[in-house]
Amino acid sequence: MTETSYDIVIVGSGIAAAVAADEASRRGRYRILMLEAGPDLVMRDERVWLDYVMTSGGRLPQEDLYDRPGEYTATGRQRWGIRGGRLMGRGGSTTKWGGWCVRQMPEDFNLRANTGRELDWPYGYDELEPYYCLAEDWIGVAGDSSGRSRPGRSRPYPFEAPTFSQPDLEVIEALEELGIGYEHLPISRFGRPIHGRPACETIGTCRYCPIGARFTGDQGLERVGENVELRLNSPVLEIVMTSRTEVAGVRYRSLESGEMVNVESECVWLCCGALEVPKLLLASHSRYWPRGIGNDADLVGRFLVANPYLYLSGTRRSNPRRTQGELGFRGLISRHWDTPSEQGRGKFIFSVTHPRFDVGAEMARMRTAEAIDDGAVGEVEFLFEGGMQALGFWENRVTSGEGTTRFGVPTTRIETPRPIMNLYARKEYLDAMRRVAESMGCEVGRKGNYDQRGDHAMCTARMGSEPGTSVVDWRTLAIHEVERLGVFSNAVFPSATAANPTLTMVAVIMKAFREGGVRLPR
Repeated sequence: MTETSYDIVIVGSGIAAAVAADEASRRGRYRILMLEAGPDLVMRDERVWLDYVMTSGGRLPQEDLYDRPGEYTATGRQRWGIRGGRLMGRGGSTTKWGGWCVRQMPEDFNLRANTGRELDWPYGYDELEPYYCLAEDWIGVAGDSSGRSRPGRSRPYPFEAPTFSQPDLEVIEALEELGIGYEHLPISRFGRPIHGRPACETIGTCRYCPIGARFTGDQGLERVGENVELRLNSPVLEIVMTSRTEVAGVRYRSLESGEMVNVESECVWLCCGALEVPKLLLASHSRYWPRGIGNDADLVGRFLVANPYLYLSGTRRSNPRRTQGELGFRGLISRHWDTPSEQGRGKFIFSVTHPRFDVGAEMARMRTAEAIDDGAVGEVEFLFEGGMQALGFWENRVTSGEGTTRFGVPTTRIETPRPIMNLYARKEYLDAMRRVAESMGCEVGRKGNYDQRGDHAMCTARMGSEPGTSVVDWRTLAIHEVERLGVFSNAVFPSATAANPTLTMVAVIMKAFREGGVRLPR
């Protein structure tokens, strides 16, 4: 079945899709069709929130939209278990993110120049810095604007950082004793009403905020105009080309009717994440692109990375200060190892999950006041966690597997014959977290690194100047030779850092639009 044409077709409905639709709508009243493989997702629902609270952090609707066993395979040196790392549904994976909005450091844009590895970014920190400010405004970031920490900034954060909590102060005591630097975590948190949403009330249930006081992916969809139509349960299976340089539209399957639908469009923009973007490009092979669109040099899906996450638990046998998690989100990070000297082997950013004694749950168990009071001063556990910079290799890749998922897209096959984590650096960072835990009077328990989840997957369609070394033209964020087939995703990152990529991705998209690089419909 062939439908009426649209000016722009966007694949995906997460934050990248919303930013791209918003930027395009500022430049003309284009007819935009947004196609999302997943279903609707209930956000800010009072009944869902009450159930979550009453079950002490029970199941959330996002969890039904995660990858399931059988929908992906992973082989090689690096273990991947992508369930929980991403979801398919209205608003995308930023409906369940932690809200971290950390900028890359200046040296992160020059990895090859500094270390001889991978690719340099096509521009530096100073060129992207104004767009970091715009991205922070769009997302609603709270942070420390005092200028005490790197990297430098040209104007304050939209909102001031929350005051360090009592658990933060206990961690800070240990960090200062050990000479380890720390700072406020820049995080999406509305310090006053913005974009039609209220200010944060520190309810403490950030995993499912009942009032929408921090950015989630569905909020981005609320900001686009009536010229944007969103269709759910509509997995795109092929990009249609009429020549090597001209995109003509897409083919998708309606999961509601079962029909294949052809949509004509002058522009197609891929905003579906660093795992799905290369799968779709590779699936769209034709006589114009026999190896898949943009894949003449066998680069599509290659250099797959995601931040390795380390963890270490520390248990303190007594809690005389009654220290408990107060806010529901983290407020402190250390970028002590996010420096040029660590760049060649993998930088590191870490934070601490605070202990939580659930008084409400204890009351629901009919515990006495004396028992609850004893519990509040009893054993507590701190969980130290941190993300490492991943190392990119051509051999590590993502492609489509056999069969399809329940969302109608091909299954995901991940191959990582080369490890993306420096094991010597891993050992040193775990040892550093151990020293912090012991300085706080904790006994060290379990430690290691989690399986890769894929929520920070990057670099699978890298941007650059030449098609021999990159898939996407950095000026247009379009496939080389196909200037109206855009890729708006952290798939275009030339290299990875230790930071959550979301803020940088938004800044990169805004830069391309606002400097006139993105090719809009004629």
